[in-house]
Amino acid sequence: MEFNGKPYRALLSIQEIPSGKALTVNDEQEGDLAVFHHNGRYYITSNICPHHHASVLAQGYVEDGVVICPLHHYEYSLESGACLTGGADIKVYEYHVENEILYIEDKPAIQPKWMSNF
Repeated sequence: MEFNGKPYRALLSIQEIPSGKALTVNDEQEGDLAVFHHNGRYYITSNICPHHHASVLAQGYVEDGVVICPLHHYEYSLESGACLTGGADIKVYEYHVENEILYIEDKPAIQPKWMSNF
């Protein structure tokens, strides 16, 4: 499926993500993703915290557009993926919602260097 000339593929129904919560989604192409529903918006990021390479970000605390890793409290912007506490950034994904389905942009994966061993 295309939106604005870009290819997207279905990821999940938005009804599966309660407001203020996050889900872990194992995607065949991207691996473990964290899908957040925060302040009326959706965010899709890698679920893996770069600090200890643990798949835990969907379990983190979210406040003001920032997810805080539950292990060591590293903070990541849901919008940009930037680590706000001095570590490596996380990957964020473009999305589109249509007919209550959350679509993720379907483009070639570019992994951060630290993920190359996974």
